[in-house]
Amino acid sequence: MIKMNKYNAFSPTDVSTVKFRRKKKVWMSAERCAIYDIELMSPDLLLLANGTLAKIQLVDGRTGSTMCEVSTRPYDPHGICLIGREHAVVTYAGYRKIQMMHVTRDRLTLGSVLDVKALVWGVTSCGDHIVVSYRRPPWLEIMSTKGRVLRQFRSAGETKPFRTPDFLTTSKEGFIYVTDFAMNTISKVDSSLAVLQTFSSPRLIGPRGITPLGSDRLLVCSLYNRSIVQVNVNSGKMAVILDDQDGIVAPRSLSFCPMQRKLFLCSELNTKDIQVYLIY
Repeated sequence: MIKMNKYNAFSPTDVSTVKFRRKKKVWMSAERCAIYDIELMSPDLLLLANGTLAKIQLVDGRTGSTMCEVSTRPYDPHGICLIGREHAVVTYAGYRKIQMMHVTRDRLTLGSVLDVKALVWGVTSCGDHIVVSYRRPPWLEIMSTKGRVLRQFRSAGETKPFRTPDFLTTSKEGFIYVTDFAMNTISKVDSSLAVLQTFSSPRLIGPRGITPLGSDRLLVCSLYNRSIVQVNVNSGKMAVILDDQDGIVAPRSLSFCPMQRKLFLCSELNTKDIQVYLIY
């Protein structure tokens, strides 16, 4: 049985409780493209980082129609996250840049561009601040929306927690979860960037996008297992809830809407659609 708490978040009683069924495909693009990241702006609106077309697009999650879009050329957007209701942050991995945005239902406006020192990758928000992951060398960083660095965590010593920190997400409790593509791990990090816990499993090979499911669960894209894995952050137990038999192929990024019980999923491959799965 699935319970709803007062925050409209799911509280499944065990790791095998939540099951999804494939509902439909939305946002049928006229040409194949790679959606690098997806963010839920509201129960019906999806913010997409379209790397192939070098655009940020706002899509109606019910009809699949594009509400508005803005070109990011010459940069290819990689990661995207919301800060508050009307602001977003975009990372440009190949260009060592981050850009602020103003977002509404009918308009996307690009803002200031921040230069960073390394290959920036994933991004999430933590309060009014931005958390980003870097590669070469691997580290995490918290900064203000003006670009002022507030905290850093750099991998050092023999037991490095990160090799290729990838996607990030923030829980309602303020913990940051980081997928590491090369190490096949998920790390739980606090607001001071201290690594509290690391999760791994044979079910998790090539972890990519990650999103919260309730207060104590995560949904993670397992690229090389062609599956979506549910993680219990209290026990560390993992379970595959969607796989290739459900149409999962090279999953890259995902976002969950608790109010509508919908999971929106994008593929690593160039496709023309976003897949939607519904909890039952």
